Amino acid sequence: MAHGSLSQFKADLARKKAREYQRNNKFNNYGKTDTRVREKTEYNFPKLSESVLEEVQHEIREKLKTQRRKQLLIIASLFTLFIILIALFFWYLATSR
Repeated sequence: MAHGSLSQFKADLARKKAREYQRNNKFNNYGKTDTRVREKTEYNFPKLSESVLEEVQHEIREKLKTQRRKQLLIIASLFTLFIILIALFFWYLATSR
């Protein structure tokens, strides 16, 4: 004995297909307001000579070195402070008895 008519079966298949389509395309069109094909953005950076390019690279390297030194100094000072706090804590425990 059959459980439902052919039209119910077709409607069930259509609902299943619609759910699958919605589930698969949930994020495909997210944020797309303009469907036109966009041209690639062109940047007009000046061409640098070898000497100017080396100078710019040197400046960047120097900035990175100073940043690394600052970070290392901060980390070393925090580590030293942490060690001092631990030593003071153990000293307090030893003298409180």
